[in-house]
Amino acid sequence: MSLKRRVILLGGAATVGFGALGYYGITRCDEVACFSFEFQGADHVANRLDVQHTGGQESLQAGDVYFREVVVDWESRETDTIAWSELDDEMEPSDTIDGDEIRLQLLWETNVVEILWRQEGGETLIGAWVDEDDDAR
Repeated sequence: MSLKRRVILLGGAATVGFGALGYYGITRCDEVACFSFEFQGADHVANRLDVQHTGGQESLQAGDVYFREVVVDWESRETDTIAWSELDDEMEPSDTIDGDEIRLQLLWETNVVEILWRQEGGETLIGAWVDEDDDAR
């Protein structure tokens, strides 16, 4: 193999390697769990917040992950803290959350949703969505 071809192949391999390292650095999560959020506001119905589990250092079960400030009754404006497995008909409490996404219903006034991990009688805050555009309401 010619020297020119070796240099091109080595350069290509290095580019792929550094690209993979860069992608890992951007996407890795050093926390217990990481989440992404997409908020969709509405006028006469509950606001929606799509939450996606994007990674983390722990394997979380749907019955151990809770969301605080989720609408349980829109008419009475009642909210509660509800487990992921209770909000997703397709997940059992023992199912592992791994890249899964769920849609939450929120009141218009809700500007913080906490994500809690309940285990062994304790509760840990592992994530939160904060409405950065609260002043616009």
